[in-house]
Amino acid sequence: MKEKEEFKLIITKKDINFKCEIMIDDEEQIYLETKYFSHYKKLIKFLRNFFKSSIQFNEAMNLLKELELKNKRNG
Repeated sequence: MKEKEEFKLIITKKDINFKCEIMIDDEEQIYLETKYFSHYKKLIKFLRNFFKSSIQFNEAMNLLKELELKNKRNG
């Protein structure tokens, strides 16, 4: 039985730009992307293109939603 893939998603906001670092460990491959985005929509589009499967994308979106909720509570 294959274990679920693990990935790390880090999104930070500095001024108006979003920094995104993504690491996916698929036992064989590790991807590392670091990019800056001036708009949230561009970041979402990049994530949708980056993740190879919709399951990974959905998990990333769930992490993003959690991050947004934390920011709203703290802000």
